[in-house]
Amino acid sequence: MIAVDTSALMAIVLDEPEADACIAALEAADDILISAGTVAEALIVSARRDVSREMTKIIDELGLEIVSVIIQSIEDMYNSGQVLLHSFSEVNYSFFSSLHSLLSPFSSASTPPPVSPVLVSHFPYLSLYTPFITSFNTTVTALTNMLSPSSPSYNQPFASFITAQETDPRCRKLKLRDWFLTIVQRCPRYLLLLKDLLQCTDPEDTEYEQLTAVHTLVSKSISIHLYSFSTRDS
Repeated sequence: MIAVDTSALMAIVLDEPEADACIAALEAADDILISAGTVAEALIVSARRDVSREMTKIIDELGLEIVSVIIQSIEDMYNSGQVLLHSFSEVNYSFFSSLHSLLSPFSSASTPPPVSPVLVSHFPYLSLYTPFITSFNTTVTALTNMLSPSSPSYNQPFASFITAQETDPRCRKLKLRDWFLTIVQRCPRYLLLLKDLLQCTDPEDTEYEQLTAVHTLVSKSISIHLYSFSTRDS
């Protein structure tokens, strides 16, 4: 068994001098583990080096066992949340900006340009959701314990803060755990969007082929998420 870190993955992706040694160590290992936090970190670092697709491919091909982040305190929840929030924010901002730049010049009466290039360039980042999904159960359990007065992990100041924030109208009567669930549901919603786009696209149009490829990509990503979630849940 071996635990892999971001530096090893980056060495392989960038074909650095240490790459051969890292590959040999991974090939010799019976089990390869990686923490959910390391997956998020690796995807962020690779995106900044413009090798995110290569990183996503390696993570998929190595068959890594993603280990949930163990959350035992508010500090653990904050630190893991900071990494994931930063990841999601970067990707979603880039996705929105690209779509806005593509579609804003066109009026509702004109034919919109193909959106598949934007989807193809951004949807590989859906693997960023894997660390959150694999850690979802442990995160919710830790949160419940911190909010429950009968739990040894109960934290009264934290519980009072969360209760106060959840009454904010901007939360739309949703609890914090409900907002966690919306992240888990994000990828299936993208899949539904792609199905609608395909239904509205002429099969003879070249855009249809590209959208089908994106649909396959998202379907694969969701399958990986569901597998990680089910194995972690069992």
